[in-house]
Amino acid sequence: MLETTAPGDLVDSVVFRGDPFAGIPYVFRDTPANHDLLRTGIASVLDIGRDDVVVVGSAKVGFSMDPREFPAPFSAASDVDVVVVNAEHFDHLWQTILSWNYPSRWHLEGFDRQWQVDRREDIYWGYFEPGRALYRGLALPPLLRPIRDYRARWLNAFKGLSRRLELAGLDVKGRLYRTWGHARQYHADGLSKIRAGMK
Repeated sequence: MLETTAPGDLVDSVVFRGDPFAGIPYVFRDTPANHDLLRTGIASVLDIGRDDVVVVGSAKVGFSMDPREFPAPFSAASDVDVVVVNAEHFDHLWQTILSWNYPSRWHLEGFDRQWQVDRREDIYWGYFEPGRALYRGLALPPLLRPIRDYRARWLNAFKGLSRRLELAGLDVKGRLYRTWGHARQYHADGLSKIRAGMK
């Protein structure tokens, strides 16, 4: 299938939706109701739609889609990777970073400079990882309080899943994308690399 179907089409039909298992991720193949628990749990804390939350990666298809690890099978030690898509949340975080960055745009050094470079890299690709956005030690931290607050909300959404007995033991991690198009390109690129390696 990977050799004959365009990577973007595979992302749409297999990674984000439908097949295999009628849309039930591999990790929930024996407990399909837990798939809804995970999506609803994250969506309710982040105040977004349940359809904005999708399980991807090895937890979705049963094997790693990371070109460096393909086709390692999903195991009890594997992460459950989740895509969250919401332009409003993404733009709020992006604007917060710009408000922090503009006053000292040309004079950043050290940790401040590296933090800005890391965030700029992520934003260019259309995603943000709130769980990794530490800002302790940065200059002008009051300007970044919205990032801190969103990070706390994000971690509560993901780590809070373990309080549900049905989801205990799962290491759920997520990435916020601005649009489905950004998420699609990221995952299609990975599949393209896998396909190139198969030739």
